Amino acid sequence: MREDRFVVRSSALDYMQIIRSHIPHGADRPETLRLDLTGSGYLQLTAGRSERVRSGFWQESSSPDWSDWRRDYVVLSPARTLAYFQAFVNAGIFDRRPRSEPDENADLVILIAVGNRKNVLFTDAPVYHQIFSEMLSEF
Repeated sequence: MREDRFVVRSSALDYMQIIRSHIPHGADRPETLRLDLTGSGYLQLTAGRSERVRSGFWQESSSPDWSDWRRDYVVLSPARTLAYFQAFVNAGIFDRRPRSEPDENADLVILIAVGNRKNVLFTDAPVYHQIFSEMLSEF
């Protein structure tokens, strides 16, 4: 078990967004999965091919995939919520400086704000994929 880099304190202001694009088996176009977690335990999954999955801001579009998205949510216990934030902290999310340009191998984008710390990370590190998969299993 890894030692805590710093102990996450419960706060409704904490926030995390994870975006992953992939091509599902047998598909010809990528699908995007986005998880949003708030410090109050609201975990939302948005998935689909629409550009609205990656960005919730409205923009004019002629994409044939504009309506291809779905959304679901669960409310996690305070302990479970804190555990996810702590897992990202312990994985070293704040050990790296924020990046504005994606790594060409990165398939996860993580935006996180915990306490007074925030970061954006483009990554393909297995530790982050594992936590992302655990979060997806909540659905």
